[in-house]
Amino acid sequence: DVLLEDDAELRAKVRAYALRSTSVNAFATDNGIILVNLGLIARAESEAQIAFILSHELSHYTEQHVFDSYLKNKDLFEGKGNHRNSGTDERLMALNLYSKELEIVADSAAFQRMSKTKYGTSGMLEVFEMLRFAHIPFENQVFDPAFFSIDGYKVKPAMLLDKVRTPEPFLGGDEDDLTTHPDPNEREKVVMGWLNSYGAHGGDPFVISETRFNHIRDLSRKEMVKLYRLANEPVMAVYSAYTLLKENADDYTLKLELAKGLYSIAKNVNHGRKQSIVPDFGNQQGEAQQLE
Repeated sequence: DVLLEDDAELRAKVRAYALRSTSVNAFATDNGIILVNLGLIARAESEAQIAFILSHELSHYTEQHVFDSYLKNKDLFEGKGNHRNSGTDERLMALNLYSKELEIVADSAAFQRMSKTKYGTSGMLEVFEMLRFAHIPFENQVFDPAFFSIDGYKVKPAMLLDKVRTPEPFLGGDEDDLTTHPDPNEREKVVMGWLNSYGAHGGDPFVISETRFNHIRDLSRKEMVKLYRLANEPVMAVYSAYTLLKENADDYTLKLELAKGLYSIAKNVNHGRKQSIVPDFGNQQGEAQQLE
């Protein structure tokens, strides 16, 4: 409503929903539906960040990017134009390159929309920082073994790693041609260029209500614990429940999800299925690694 307060016609055409997914993502459909994953909301720190994401998705809708992508995909894989003699990999890379171009276009339109609101432009850059660390839990608190120690059961120091792997930002990689989005660093550089050219404005990180925002984000984080467990990621579920219980020690729902997550870990390990819940231990980052 804040983003479209001066565009009643567009506001009547779009609807926004939260999607129960742990993925840090959002997307728009060709009929004006915008879906923002709980994984993204759980990591947001301000309304301004969500406003930039919504502005970006609004741009995909208003510029008909979904329809354009469909036509591009159809032409490429029917061998039309310059790709008549191209192989499947070349066509896929061309489609991904086209998708990246649309993402920059959407960022540009979102920048222009955000610049006309009361939100601070710093929220745009903060989104890219969020995306750089989307591969780690929404909190990275030091693991306290005493939290899991009770009468008759103690977490021994020998059970813990001497050192966990420090979280590293995502910086793109050799498989960048296989992704549909530019890496966050490239997008940030482009937005920084716009800010330098057109100027940044302070604005506010919260326009509607900081209290309401924090309430919605905290609800999203609680739901993430359950979603991790249902997605057979009990380690993430347990660690996320642990970080939330450090602040809400008496929350019954979180205690229940913690117990279910621990049970799932124990069951899989006892049946020789640890690899199914911790498939890539060597590449895990942050304090959650202590649970693996």
